[in-house]
Amino acid sequence: MAAKVSIAQALHKAELGVNPFLCDLQSFSLHYAGMDKHDRLKKARIDAGFRSAAAAAERVGVPYGTYSGHENGGRGIKDDELKLYAKAFKASLAWLATGEGEQGINNAVGVKGLIGVGGSIETGSEQLDAEGNIFEVLVPVPVPQGAFALQVKGDSMWPRYDPEDIIVCSKPSNDLLRLIGWEAVVTTPEGNRYLKRLVQGSAPGLFTLESHNAAPLRDVPVSWASDVYAVVRAPHWQRLAETSLRQQTRKAGSSK
Repeated sequence: MAAKVSIAQALHKAELGVNPFLCDLQSFSLHYAGMDKHDRLKKARIDAGFRSAAAAAERVGVPYGTYSGHENGGRGIKDDELKLYAKAFKASLAWLATGEGEQGINNAVGVKGLIGVGGSIETGSEQLDAEGNIFEVLVPVPVPQGAFALQVKGDSMWPRYDPEDIIVCSKPSNDLLRLIGWEAVVTTPEGNRYLKRLVQGSAPGLFTLESHNAAPLRDVPVSWASDVYAVVRAPHWQRLAETSLRQQTRKAGSSK
């Protein structure tokens, strides 16, 4: 008869590369129903490929003593800290906090720009798919790989969108013909960016860009476009911390 193995022991086996499912499944269920928050944190860290707590702490930007205390249950985890871990380990915030739902749903997305009057987009980088984000948000839908987000600035897009709505867009593509007739984020060769409906222009390679609150832009060349994947109304998204805990600590220290 196989010896029963605790959740902590099974997680340790997983950390060492031993398949925990070879253990007694009565004591280590496939759904990890008996896990505490710190157990879920350790599992998320291992599943994300971090073989040690030290490596995870360095990646997240948290002092090792703080992180190890969270993982071994020696200290409580604040909401902002849990959000950082969910992002770093690509785990569902709800699962990490309560054990409810699936572990691996990735619902964090970076906001790359602000949508202003006429659907024009203000960004802080030369390319919307660059690494830098203005900030990051959690949205109530799974986000596809390569997606990015934009935020509506004020009432610039009313009545189609309300202030602070989040527009989640798919990975940029130069396959423009499939987006004819649809609203999309587009970039022109001059670097101008818009959220507009894409309409075929008077000649191949030229497009008319339409929106509800501005005159059409006719016969505009477009370098690439991204289709709108989801629209998340302002009350239904949550902003993630913009800086790591280490950066916050440094700022606090420099202000003394």
